[in-house]
Amino acid sequence: MFGILLLLSFLACRRNLDQHYGTGILGELEEAYRTKVIVSKLGLSKGENFLGDTVFYVKGIITNSGEEKIQRVVLTFLFKDSTNQVVLKDTRKAIEYRGGRGIESLQVAEFQVAFDNLPQAWNYIVPEVQVSQIGLQ
Repeated sequence: MFGILLLLSFLACRRNLDQHYGTGILGELEEAYRTKVIVSKLGLSKGENFLGDTVFYVKGIITNSGEEKIQRVVLTFLFKDSTNQVVLKDTRKAIEYRGGRGIESLQVAEFQVAFDNLPQAWNYIVPEVQVSQIGLQ
């Protein structure tokens, strides 16, 4: 019983912490800056992992059309079926730089994100990609 209460209080504190950071000035700046992050030249390739399982890679280019330096980009991938219904919505970190590095203003960076165990209903077309979150320096 004590363990359950401890877990619930941890989750409540984490939720409050996440809400706090999402509503700060930096969070608002990053939210507004998302429109200056452009994802283009999307492609799809297929390979195998070391176990011999099929892996699909979504590749593309991220362009920073604003004035700030971007250190992190999180993307949401929407895989659809033949009727254009979303069969998988998956959010993944596409790019993350450490230290003072990042995507400078008006510069580009390539990304590649691997997916395995995709739904059989997926139509094998490049997923729709949305910028979910960014980190500015």
